[in-house]
Amino acid sequence: DGTVWIKNVPMVESAKGSGYCVPATVARVFAYYGMDSLDQHVIAALCQSGSKGGGTTMTQMRNALQGLSKKYNYALKTAQDCTMEEMVTLYNQEAKKQQVETLSPARGSIADSKLFDADVLRAARTRNAAKAKKWMAEVKKCIDAGEPIIWDVKVGVFEEKNSQQMDGFHTRLIVGYNLQNKTIIYSDWGAKHIRKELPWKDAYSMSLERNVIRLAH
Repeated sequence: DGTVWIKNVPMVESAKGSGYCVPATVARVFAYYGMDSLDQHVIAALCQSGSKGGGTTMTQMRNALQGLSKKYNYALKTAQDCTMEEMVTLYNQEAKKQQVETLSPARGSIADSKLFDADVLRAARTRNAAKAKKWMAEVKKCIDAGEPIIWDVKVGVFEEKNSQQMDGFHTRLIVGYNLQNKTIIYSDWGAKHIRKELPWKDAYSMSLERNVIRLAH
């Protein structure tokens, strides 16, 4: 049906109450590559993740993964799609064009997702069509190579059924795509969230950062 996806990425349940969405997501990728000893608790310790649900920043994750790369013979490839400050700037430019309410820059970095209008954000992020298409091409290239993408996103703006998280920032995996349906396939931790789809323009519009663990050959 046009679906291309990596279906054998092991599931890892984020430890209850831990805020380990980043360590659990990374642990899934390591398990996929046969590095089961690097579980979410080891990764959380290496990332210096906040205790009691404090979460893990992308900077913490990147530093930890770079530190492991020589020992486990891989390279970490990072694509920074959009900071929150850039997202708010683009959103406000589009909002002004559409003559609708803008966001306060002071609230931008921690803006409640409900303050965003999905149509405005989609238009803002995809106005640069070449950049949006390049994003999808890069996703396709990774999936075709069998490389799941560690995906940092702003959730809660676009409609998602039974989302693992309804607001704020979240990390999940991109594991596939369907060019016919114009969707990406993503996977969240938890058995109910192993395979889900989003329109690729929505996926791109919420995308903050992508990281790929690329094994050396």
